[in-house]
Amino acid sequence: MLWQLTSSAGIKPGTNMRLYFWLAEPRTPAEMKVLLKEELPDFARCLIEKMLTYSLGRGLGPNDRRTVDEVTRKLEADGYPFQTMIFEIVRSLPFQSRRGELSTQVATKPKEIAQK
Repeated sequence: MLWQLTSSAGIKPGTNMRLYFWLAEPRTPAEMKVLLKEELPDFARCLIEKMLTYSLGRGLGPNDRRTVDEVTRKLEADGYPFQTMIFEIVRSLPFQSRRGELSTQVATKPKEIAQK
């Protein structure tokens, strides 16, 4: 039944179905809390992937799997505080070595700078 629900929603086969715990339709905040606690490692990994994607400004590739694994391990060891996730993402190699885009207002040619 779960596969039928998720495949009709356009989810690709092979996706970790445990991430779709909200299909259990929690009716109260207490039920949602129980579902999140049951799926905390999967939920945390999914959140790490989303936050890393946002922070890098690009999609994740196969090379980013090691970073996601490392952040997940450290987050689990620390008890899943949100600040640990942010701290570890900022300390990660992909984040530290990302390239910023020059804005058109800031980017000027060396000749233009020399003439001023």
